[in-house]
Amino acid sequence: MTPCRPHRRAPVGPSDPVHLDRDTVGLLYETGDFSAYSTITFRRIPVEEPA
Repeated sequence: MTPCRPHRRAPVGPSDPVHLDRDTVGLLYETGDFSAYSTITFRRIPVEEPA
């Protein structure tokens, strides 16, 4: 199993990961500067091969 790294140092609400293609996953999550529910954000995260 690959360890997870934080993608943001702010309040974060529920998230939904999705497999976009062979090299990328997407993460849709709630976040904000003062509340975890201020905005909805989508990030593309490259998939790394295990060492």
